[in-house]
Amino acid sequence: MRDFTKRKGRGDMVRRFFFGAAMVTLLALVTFGAGHAAWGMYGKFAEAASHNAVAQQNLVQMKAEQASVEAEVNTLSSQEGQEAQLRQSYGVALPGEGEIQIVHEASTTSVSAAPASGNFFMRILKALFVW
Repeated sequence: MRDFTKRKGRGDMVRRFFFGAAMVTLLALVTFGAGHAAWGMYGKFAEAASHNAVAQQNLVQMKAEQASVEAEVNTLSSQEGQEAQLRQSYGVALPGEGEIQIVHEASTTSVSAAPASGNFFMRILKALFVW
């Protein structure tokens, strides 16, 4: 016997084609969106890593600065440190202190010229180029 089934008509084939095209387009859009999001995330990770390196460098500088400030505070917390800082900054002295200048006298002996040594050409070369 003959099987009577409904034949798929032209309208049904067109509908399936457009449905398939819509699904492929939707899948392409989702793939493009996911790729774009992943690329943006990579850029943000790279930016965060560079900012982290700068922050670590700043942290090292700040720790060194903190150590020098703490050392200066420790120095200025003592009487000797305060006195040394005042002497250095303002050039003051305690009463009774004075400045001693040591002056060396000029030498009374003269240095005689050394006898010329070497051959004739070396003496001419030394005379031309005295440095």
